[in-house]
This record gives sequence, C-alpha cells and structure tokens, in this order.
Amino acid sequence: MRVSVRFAVPEDVPICVAMGPFAFGRSDAEQQRIASWLHQLLLQGRALCAVVVNESDKPLGFGLSLFISDRFREYLLSARFIRLLGRELEYYAHSHSVLDRRAILRQHCRDGLNLVGFYGWRNDLPNEQIETVKTRLYRSFAYLHYGYHLKSFLKEVYGEHERSFYTAIGCSVYRTPIDYRQADQPFQPYLIGQTRDEACFPYRIADIFQFGPPPVNLTERQCTIGQMAYLMRMDDQQIADCLGVSTGTIYNAWYRLRRKLDHIIEVDNGQRGRSNCLQIMAYRRELIYPLCLHTLFYHKPNLARHFQIPLI
Repeated sequence: MRVSVRFAVPEDVPICVAMGPFAFGRSDAEQQRIASWLHQLLLQGRALCAVVVNESDKPLGFGLSLFISDRFREYLLSARFIRLLGRELEYYAHSHSVLDRRAILRQHCRDGLNLVGFYGWRNDLPNEQIETVKTRLYRSFAYLHYGYHLKSFLKEVYGEHERSFYTAIGCSVYRTPIDYRQADQPFQPYLIGQTRDEACFPYRIADIFQFGPPPVNLTERQCTIGQMAYLMRMDDQQIADCLGVSTGTIYNAWYRLRRKLDHIIEVDNGQRGRSNCLQIMAYRRELIYPLCLHTLFYHKPNLARHFQIPLI
C-alpha cells in the first residue's frame, strides 16, 4: 500500500474525528459536534491537521495540533478532575484558551507556545499498514513543527503501551486515569508532555524545543512564500499560480525578503534572491513560522490534494 501525507481539507474532518473516539467522543452526536468545532478552528487558522492518505486519497490517519494559553494549560494540569482532552478543548474553545492566528504569531515571537497534539488512525487496517501510517504521522509532525518556538507540549495517550512509548522519549506524565471524571472508561487515559526548561538530550522530545523566537518578523505573504518553497518544495511558477500573481511578483518578493534577512547570516554567493533566502531558512527555520500554509490549503482543497507534504 502506497501512502502519502497532505494537509487536511473540510471533507476529512468528520473522518478524522471518527478515528479518534477516545479523544473526541464515542457517540455519533459527540463526533458531529466536535467535527463542527474543529472545522471552525481549521478555517480560522487556529488548528493544523495533516492526514495520511492512500492511493485513492482516503484518510488512514491524522495528526492534529493547536496552541493553548498559559492559563488553560495550568488548568489542565492542576484541576481536580478533567474530561478527556478533546472535550475540554471543545468546551473552552469559545474563549481565549485556544489561540487565534494573531496570538500564535505573538507568542512565537516572544515567550513561546504551548502545543497540544492529537493522533488517530484506522484500526481496521492490518498491523503492518498501521505501523506505516504511524511512522508517516510521526515524521510529518516533526517536519511541520520543527521551527516553532515552543515552551511546552501536551498530548493525551490511551493505555499503558502508549504511555511507556512517550515516557521513553522523554515525556512526563501529568495526569493518570484517576484524574479523569469518567471512572468507567474502557481505556486508560494519561496526559503526558514536557516543557522547554525541562527537556534535555538524549531524549527525543528535546528535538522540538530547539528554536527560539525569530530574529526578524516576516509578513504573512513572506512566510507563505517561504513555506511553499522551503517546506513544500514548490518552484516560483507553482507559487505564483497558487497565489494568483505573476512570477515577476514572486521574484521581487524574494529580492525584498533577502534584503530583510541581510543581517542574520552572511551567505555571500553573489545571489540576492530565492536560493540565498532558502540557505538562510535552512539555518534559521523559525523565520518562516508559524505556519499559515495549512489554512490556505484548507480553504482551497484542490491545492492540498495536488501539493502533498514532501516527507523525504
């Protein structure tokens, strides 16, 4: 089975929610309600979702992430009892607990972001295919998040096997099954995570805390062009077609961007355009974050399906 990874489109959301019943709810009514909530977050750029798809473009697994406020993170860690993480997030999403685009940008450029992650996959696949899907999800998470200025990470896992996997890579256990409201659940939920101050090598979780705030702030258009070129491996003609502008406009954008980046790293190869900018982005990946490309593709599903995430 050949699989690939792309950004989510609206039709994927109910399927993804159904693949994560422990996190989002087991009844049809719960899943429909949470799918509507996630759809709004994705439309607004407040959530990022990548899906693993087969040759027919059918979702086999998903990785979802969003950012939360310091206050909400403290509540999740200190409240006497909590619901499942997906339901807590749904309940508080109307407030400032789940950050919007401007708040994400502000925190990325200042103290850092509190990341919350979810995973799910189809359990009716053969074990070998499930492992393939999981591998793609882990790789896509690293690929899409390695550049954020993070200060903490949270994830809910279900069962002792998952808990032991994440503690082995350096996560701490913040909540155990006894801390959850539903005592009759047919699984064991654990809230795990790590902070930038506590993460250390050789534990793999330390990898996602490597970047600080960017030394210069790019415009959203500059970030979009940088993400298309650096992360998606798109050439200037493809970028121009996606944005509905001429290639001359993209060439000029690279020139202006290079002038903006002049003082960051000295890369003197006689060029002042795209290739010079990409060299700097390779050294300072935080420059092109936070991601905005996933929101553009969510609004234009044909782009998401055409330009898959190039995991090498």
